[in-house]
Amino acid sequence: MWHLDYGQHQAQLEGASRRAGKTLGVEQPTLFPDVVRYWQAFGQLNMSRPSGFNGAEALTPQGICAWLEVHSVVDESERARYYDFIIQLDSTFLQWHRDKKEQETK
Repeated sequence: MWHLDYGQHQAQLEGASRRAGKTLGVEQPTLFPDVVRYWQAFGQLNMSRPSGFNGAEALTPQGICAWLEVHSVVDESERARYYDFIIQLDSTFLQWHRDKKEQETK
């Protein structure tokens, strides 16, 4: 996930690449306006992610549903879209987390 690997260092990477007269080797993906709200929901839920002995654990359905309630997402089709996006983002995050942890132990 670009944001997790490079996002916090984006300004430094861009500055270094400008000074060197080169382009960044990894381009930031485009976040289309119609999915920003799902990414923001995932970001908020990610801050309260459960963790265990092996690190990050999956977001819980209860946590996602609670977020939807707090943010007054009541339309059933919209709730389903949020839920599906969040689950997909979470799956990608967990795979990234496992891969990063595996690389660190090598």
